Amino acid sequence: MDTGLYDAGASMLRVNRQFRDILEIKGYKVDYRDFKGGHNYINWRGTLSDELISLIGTE
Repeated sequence: MDTGLYDAGASMLRVNRQFRDILEIKGYKVDYRDFKGGHNYINWRGTLSDELISLIGTE
């Protein structure tokens, strides 16, 4: 789970961090990072493949 520091303002960042915390409290393993950027192709083109592997695995 990635959140851009410029994604739709501070509210989006806060909501995503809260969602991460709730998932972790419920026992889910969460890969999370904040990055300098927004919600656009330039920022997620480099991480999309890693995120898909994290979600569905390699086999």
